[in-house]
Amino acid sequence: MNKNPTKEECAFYHVIDLPGEDPTPGQWDFRQTESEYHGGFTFKGKTVLEIGTATGSHAFWMEKQGAYVTPYDLSPAHSWDIMATYEQDAAEVERSMRSVTEKLNNGWWYCRNRVNSELELSFGSIYDIPKEMGDFDIVTFGSVLLHTRDPVGALQSAADRAREAVIITDRLPVNLDVSRPLMEFMPKKEEATDFGGWTWWWISPKVFENLLILRGFRSFELTTSKHLFVPAKQKIKLFTLIAKP
Repeated sequence: MNKNPTKEECAFYHVIDLPGEDPTPGQWDFRQTESEYHGGFTFKGKTVLEIGTATGSHAFWMEKQGAYVTPYDLSPAHSWDIMATYEQDAAEVERSMRSVTEKLNNGWWYCRNRVNSELELSFGSIYDIPKEMGDFDIVTFGSVLLHTRDPVGALQSAADRAREAVIITDRLPVNLDVSRPLMEFMPKKEEATDFGGWTWWWISPKVFENLLILRGFRSFELTTSKHLFVPAKQKIKLFTLIAKP
């Protein structure tokens, strides 16, 4: 693990302000909308397991709010939910995925070292979170579940580790009735990436609510907000579901 990468060794998913240098590039810019992204939740004093930290925008923001955050993500040693098309070389796609993951990990450390953070990055599968990590007050999923092949299994695995709340933020489906528990399979051959990553699903928040009811959650708060998607230069509507036992 390289905890002191150069900027050239990094990839950045989030735009983050860095003291003394330009902000990072990134796909998403949450610098003015972090609170709305998390449904206005108060994190002060809470222990948080953040699933899918990527570049760390949300982790560093929650830390500044007074939370004790455990950022959790894949390392190159952990296989993503990739799928090569019949036209692709599966082994080459796997190698590309591991390279992308390494660069994203490097981007997290690069930002962490410059924003005066004390957080440490933890690694593992979303489907099998190590028991020795223990339980947390809050578990967050920041636009992660739509990128998993099995979002139901992923949510079930992590939700049982939350004492007080699960917070899910994800893309608000455009073509689904969000009042019903529906999912739409999204991969299309023409949208294949060289690293095998996909948006697997558009998912109605009702899917998550119904699953969490089965896991003992009883209180649900659903909000929507818009956030800057940099490649499109426009704000995209996301939903945030806060579930409590």
